[in-house]
Amino acid sequence: MSAYAPAMMVRVLLYGYATGVYSSRKIQTKTYDDVAFRFLSADEHPDHSTLAEFRKRHLTALAGLFMQALQLCAKAGLVKLGHVAIDGTKIKANATLTIQVADRWHLLHNLSEALVSALVPCHRLLTEIARSVAKKPEAPAAPTALPPPACASSIERQGASQQKRERRMARYQ
Repeated sequence: MSAYAPAMMVRVLLYGYATGVYSSRKIQTKTYDDVAFRFLSADEHPDHSTLAEFRKRHLTALAGLFMQALQLCAKAGLVKLGHVAIDGTKIKANATLTIQVADRWHLLHNLSEALVSALVPCHRLLTEIARSVAKKPEAPAAPTALPPPACASSIERQGASQQKRERRMARYQ
């Protein structure tokens, strides 16, 4: 087979880099599967070794071309050029299933407490309104104590479970 057109090779490589496909083997696969790659390669399918060799041979020219393409995109407002810093700090993690389940339970417990604390004043207000409507207008309704919420025992159990969770967390630290 005759050599591939350099313009086609540049188009395929440039589009591959623009779409995040850097591997020569993946670019070769894309020339069969992806319509855009197929169009840019004029329905030709260069081998991965041909793509890699072309990239190696014309590395400096491709670098200048990619820089020009980035500058054109920056002028058009398509990209924002700046500095990118990558931090390679390694942090020891403790993501055991026990901790994850405990954290989910803790979140659920906090949400249920917030819900109960938000509903108690509403319940009091509705009770007072219902009593004032039921009584005669002359006699003011006296505020009454609200019965303990139905989930009070579950809140006490959750408090004990919270202590267990804190002891487990202390072991891991």
